[in-house]
Amino acid sequence: MTKLVAAPLRAVNNRPALSVAEQQYYLKRLANLSQRVAIHSVSNINNTDNHLVLPQGRQLQADELNNLPLASLEYDFDKNLHIEGQITADTIPGHFKLMIEADSHIKSFSEAHHSLERIAPYCEILASHPSLLTKLTCLSYCYPHAFKNALFTAWLGVICAELKKDPVAQTQALFLSALLQGLGLLFLPSSISLEAKNLTAEERVTLHAYPTLGYKLLVGHKKISDDVARAILEHRENLDGSGYPTGKLGNNISPTAQLLNVLSSLHAAYTYRLKPACRPISALASIIKMNGHTRFGRSGIKLIEVLQDEKATYEATLPSEVMPEFIALVRETFGYLKQCIERAESLSVAIGFRHNNSQLYALQNRIIHIDIAITQSEVINDAYLRLMEHIEKKQLTHAYGEIEDTFLRMHEVVFHIEKLRQSLAVFAEENPAENEHVQTVREGLQELDRIAAPSISAALKATWIGPVTSQRHDNL
Repeated sequence: MTKLVAAPLRAVNNRPALSVAEQQYYLKRLANLSQRVAIHSVSNINNTDNHLVLPQGRQLQADELNNLPLASLEYDFDKNLHIEGQITADTIPGHFKLMIEADSHIKSFSEAHHSLERIAPYCEILASHPSLLTKLTCLSYCYPHAFKNALFTAWLGVICAELKKDPVAQTQALFLSALLQGLGLLFLPSSISLEAKNLTAEERVTLHAYPTLGYKLLVGHKKISDDVARAILEHRENLDGSGYPTGKLGNNISPTAQLLNVLSSLHAAYTYRLKPACRPISALASIIKMNGHTRFGRSGIKLIEVLQDEKATYEATLPSEVMPEFIALVRETFGYLKQCIERAESLSVAIGFRHNNSQLYALQNRIIHIDIAITQSEVINDAYLRLMEHIEKKQLTHAYGEIEDTFLRMHEVVFHIEKLRQSLAVFAEENPAENEHVQTVREGLQELDRIAAPSISAALKATWIGPVTSQRHDNL
């Protein structure tokens, strides 16, 4: 597979620019997309010598797009393209409205905070970026989940910023960063899958380059601020050093990137855990609290204050007839987590801290994060297990909703344990040389893999327990 290491096509303001090889992947996506929807040239497309390449008003075919002479085209040549369903400054509010209308909980939260009115002024700034809007349209077709994530993070980010009375320029930067965060994906080979179960080390390195590609794209646009470009570069970095592309730590990550990271994480938590269980947006406050100390920092605290403004009671949504099985599953999940934590802590101790390996420190930070998340959950402990036994024995049905919430918090920890497993496997794969630390990591991974996950009955799988517990493969 071709790696994205080609020399830059040219520098823009002495900054790195996308290479011809990287831009060619984008052209291939446009070419493939032209076989699904119409793509027209709305103005003449000329090369840098002002010679006509494609005339205005033409529906472009796949071979024409594939064969465009990238080396001699303007950096933002696609501002002259129009994709069927093109996103514009005028139509983007409609995309936000569709997202809001499709989910009753998001709609309720949105109406309470007048979000469409808040977002409208920020949508207008997109009119200055026709080339980026073409790419955003392409993203919506090629990576629909990434586009939904962009809408969600921009939407919730603006609500948070407006309620906290952040400066307008700061909120504009957050809004643009949120919408444009996934554009780097368009410059990856289409063979790289976001859902693949087993990426090779080379594929993983290529995928994790997408924030860098997004940055290289944006520094070529004069009207994009340095804050936005940097946020795109760093939005997958985690405070504990376990992110990418460079594994930055703490306040070395820009504030906008930190908030973007939090918002994207919350979108995943809501989409894959809370929404199936019919929990409202405000339920994200407990997820933020669990992750706040090691992953979300001050950005998370701001969001908790906003989310807790919405008063909500979480009633049980599982059928009463499956409750005995469900409570048994909660017990089994607690036991599973307990075993995993014991193995992970033993691994961290075995590695020790007398090393100078940033990957190992990131692994150990993941383990610390899991420990703190369990403590911050306030319910993943022996005391709550005893309370649950009392609830079950006395059939206190009014407390069943709380047990469901406990299970959802447990699966937030399960998610982080799976991420730890992935990180251990990556370390073992990328460090094949036999040495003490590599062998220790491999043994730790084997011990974790030997712990059997709780079995789930068919009756429970038929409820929201099924989608919440199913393995989700998202390599981002």
